[in-house]
Amino acid sequence: MSKLEDTNKMYFKIGEVSEISGVKPHVLRYWETEFKVAKPMRSKAQQRVYRRSDLEKILLIKTLLYDDKYSIAGAKKKLREILKQKKAESAKPKAVKVVPEVKSEPAAQVETEQRDQIEFCFDHRKKEIIKEIKSLLFSVKESLE
Repeated sequence: MSKLEDTNKMYFKIGEVSEISGVKPHVLRYWETEFKVAKPMRSKAQQRVYRRSDLEKILLIKTLLYDDKYSIAGAKKKLREILKQKKAESAKPKAVKVVPEVKSEPAAQVETEQRDQIEFCFDHRKKEIIKEIKSLLFSVKESLE
């Protein structure tokens, strides 16, 4: 299990990102200039605040550069391809499990189960958004203290 999987945090400071990724802070700052997708937000105190998605992209960049031995230009191109592919996949409608009609159950019951499954997908996404907001609020609170 990686260090990223060990934590439920949604936001990270540059030192935490450095520790998790194994990439020194000055390299992360350089990558911000080269890879526009790895650009973190700034707190009110102007500290870098990386989202979990930023960290995942940094880990991907590290793999492309260090493991796969891409040049900076090659890694940029490959990263664009990967992100474009992921975006296309996420834009596809999610498959909803269709429950076959069973003669012993009324059709209304089957429709209710399908609706419940769809609502579960939306509720799960809402929970993720709420967790992200919660983490952001804790980051703001820490910066104010």
